[in-house]
Amino acid sequence: MGAKDNSDFLKYIDDLHDDDNEVRKTAVDIICYFLKIVPISIQRRAVKPLIKVLKNDEYGGMRSYAASALGNIGDKRAVEPLIEALRNDEYEVVRSNAASALGNIGDKQSLGLLLRVLRIEHDNVRYSAATALGRIGDKSAVEPLIEALRNDEYEGVRSNAASALGDIGDKRAIDPLIEALRTDEDMAVKDSSAHSLIYPKGAMNFLKDDERYVIEAQRMIILAQRHRTRMRDQKRML
Repeated sequence: MGAKDNSDFLKYIDDLHDDDNEVRKTAVDIICYFLKIVPISIQRRAVKPLIKVLKNDEYGGMRSYAASALGNIGDKRAVEPLIEALRNDEYEVVRSNAASALGNIGDKQSLGLLLRVLRIEHDNVRYSAATALGRIGDKSAVEPLIEALRNDEYEGVRSNAASALGDIGDKRAIDPLIEALRTDEDMAVKDSSAHSLIYPKGAMNFLKDDERYVIEAQRMIILAQRHRTRMRDQKRML
């Protein structure tokens, strides 16, 4: 990575102001790529222009790309605009990406809204909110995530809630994770619950010394792996 990469990155920041939708879309795509290779000091120069896109661009796709890019940069200046997008944007994909971005940034200012979103939003937004709450790691999310694990109709939300509970690592999650591991009909939920029990964090670390839970979780991971193999083989035969 050199000076040319930095100058190219800055050029594409300028392109975010272009009137042509395709130019702006290309600019956001390339900015997301350059985030992997340019210094954080250069990345931060994209924050204000990306916030402007998130707030004002007429195309939902552009706003969703901007939300993702802001989450990848991780600058806290983006928190309030992302909260606004999660609360009010008309497009589900924008709200979903905004929730993911808030999780990446990890600022607790977004906790209240993410907890509300986990209960009432569309599937994909709830899915992103569950993961975001796990990344933020605040224990106030434990009971709402347990509720999602037990009762959400979308298996993707239940699976992400199980993973998030493992990330937070609170003992209150142990019995609900074991319950999901044993009774949830979806193998991805079982798999996520098993991993949260085998690789716990925080206060759940004592589980590593409790052979009962480890053996049960390992058994369910094997079953989940076998299930995925069967499904893959069935698709190949179609």
